[in-house]
Amino acid sequence: MNEFDELYELLEKYPVNYSVGNRKKLSATGKRLKSLLLGIRSPVGAYQRTDKSLNPNILKNTMTPEGNTIYKHIAKIINKYHPGFEFNQLIINKNSTFLIHKDKGNKNNESLIFTVGTFEEDQGGGLELYNDIDVVKINNIHCCKEGLGPYKILKIKNKPTIFNGKIIYHSTEPFTDKRYCVVAYLNKIPLKYIPI
Repeated sequence: MNEFDELYELLEKYPVNYSVGNRKKLSATGKRLKSLLLGIRSPVGAYQRTDKSLNPNILKNTMTPEGNTIYKHIAKIINKYHPGFEFNQLIINKNSTFLIHKDKGNKNNESLIFTVGTFEEDQGGGLELYNDIDVVKINNIHCCKEGLGPYKILKIKNKPTIFNGKIIYHSTEPFTDKRYCVVAYLNKIPLKYIPI
């Protein structure tokens, strides 16, 4: 079993709860997104629970033995494939299909992304990238101009990939079966989380 299959098994055992806040508007299905946040809390976001008795800057899920194990496992994968990549927060999205968007809350332009799961990569689940000039906003939703689509689809299953999520419009290629998408980034809090 490789490190990606091991991560999938860990995530299947951990309850990935529904996301709250404004992330629902990013859902391509209109349903609430299932997400798990780990690491250092963001400067804004009441939905990010911390445990003030332990450390007010660390997200509560991170302080559980399971959450800590998942964070360490992902950190090990990132260090293996992209040594030196800096991050202090992870978001893990379960079976979520995102509409076209940019990542506003990141401190840096670069994010690291990869997926794990039972979905077949040749049948979807990739990261769709769009040119700015091809994206329009209709009824407060970003979409592609008629007749246009993504200029590139990155296949990211078991492939940690750095991309410019703050500047490049992106979305999820439709997929079937189980898919966890891991995104690592540096948020605007100048702290680093090193798991025990």
